[in-house]
Amino acid sequence: MRPSDTAIPDDPRDQAAYWYARMRSGDASPMEIRAFELWRMADPRHALQYGRLDRLWDGAEHPGGVARPSGARIAASGASPLRLNRRRVLLGGAGLSLAVLGAGLAARPHLWQQPLHAAQLATARGERHRESLPDGGELFLNTDSRASVEIHADARRITLHAGELYLGLRADNAPAWTVAAGPAQVLMTRGRVNVRQLPDETRISVETGPVSLRSGAWWQRKTTPMETGDMIAVSASGLGHLDRVDVGPFVAWQRGRLDFRATPLWLAVDEINRYLSEPTRLDAPRLRQFPVSGTVDLNDPRGLPAALAALAPITAQVLPDGSQRLVAR
Repeated sequence: MRPSDTAIPDDPRDQAAYWYARMRSGDASPMEIRAFELWRMADPRHALQYGRLDRLWDGAEHPGGVARPSGARIAASGASPLRLNRRRVLLGGAGLSLAVLGAGLAARPHLWQQPLHAAQLATARGERHRESLPDGGELFLNTDSRASVEIHADARRITLHAGELYLGLRADNAPAWTVAAGPAQVLMTRGRVNVRQLPDETRISVETGPVSLRSGAWWQRKTTPMETGDMIAVSASGLGHLDRVDVGPFVAWQRGRLDFRATPLWLAVDEINRYLSEPTRLDAPRLRQFPVSGTVDLNDPRGLPAALAALAPITAQVLPDGSQRLVAR
């Protein structure tokens, strides 16, 4: 099924209710899912309203933090699993929204109250931004990234819409911060964590833990504890493997550098291109897998190709159009 223009409301809140009903109906087509993703990325307000509705539904499921029974427990008790009728879901989008509001608002008043603090943050290519949070924490936004911050009396939330962020909390914070990025939500009261959105997954790296990772669809959410040095990728298909790594290279950007450790040259070029308005081209096919080790300074984006050339048997050439390419020496 392809949604018609007349079927989708004009108001972002009504649009969020429409898409929420479609995505939970169980019969959304691949074309609809793609249309939904494009809608959500088209405007930060779309992701914000959809996220609020998702949290309201979550509050209706288990107000006060009491989780609903798992599928296994439902089966064991003999109860029938909930089945949503397609027509009722399609025609009842507004009713679904109101029902969720009724149950969720009582459990989580912050979802309808005006925030005590709110900010929309964005960086251009080559730019990095540091934001001091009211509770003493620090939020760093990497190149070409977008994020929103909302602080309520009983909830604190950062939504990463694109790119990469680093959140550092100096002491225990109550209530916990939630960092939402794609299919992942990171809950933390202290520590330091890096979150990066890649084309097909969201990668979470914990410099200082502990934190909790919540992932999965609303009916089968999974919580994964993460400690210092843990890294994991989350995609639409589920959780990747939880690895213990040296997190240093993944968080070096917020300290003004890129740290390469036996990184294939092609991947190192991809990384520096994140900071360049004109991408650098690698014209050295035999050196694509050459292992690059060393650091480059992010405070001079234009000089990144030459800095990378100092770490490999390549030369940076400036082309007539101002772009650069890397060739074998």
